[in-house]
Amino acid sequence: MIRYTIEKRINLTDKQHPKFYPKIVRATTMTFEQVAELLQKRTTMTQSEVKAFLLALGDAVQHYVTNSCVVEVEGLGIFTPTIHAKAVDDLGDLTAKTILSKSVNYRPTSKMNKRFQETKFTKANLDVSHL
Repeated sequence: MIRYTIEKRINLTDKQHPKFYPKIVRATTMTFEQVAELLQKRTTMTQSEVKAFLLALGDAVQHYVTNSCVVEVEGLGIFTPTIHAKAVDDLGDLTAKTILSKSVNYRPTSKMNKRFQETKFTKANLDVSHL
C-alpha cells in the first residue's frame, strides 16, 4: 500500500491559483542488509550468498552497460546506457568531447509496472491544515 499526502503547488498554466496535488509519502530507504535479509528468507540461499549474488549482479549490469549493452533483469527492468551531446554543424567536430552527460536509463518490466498499477493508495494521516 502506498501512502500519499496533499501538497499545494503553483500550477504552471495558472500561476495565480495554486492547486492541490497528491504526493507520495516515501517510507524509509531500505538498506542493502535489509534487502539481503528479505531475499534470504524467500530463497534457499544464506544471507552471505544473497549478498554475494547482489554484488555480482550489480557488477554484471555495470560491466555490460559500460560496454554499450542493454541489460534486462527479469522481474526488475531494463538498463540502457544513454548520452546527451552537444549538436555540431560539421561532422569533423563530433568527438567524445561533445558528450555533455552520460547516464543509465532504467525502465521497469511490464510485470513490475502491472504490480504498481494494481497497488492500492491510501491517504496518509498527516496534518495538512497549514495548506
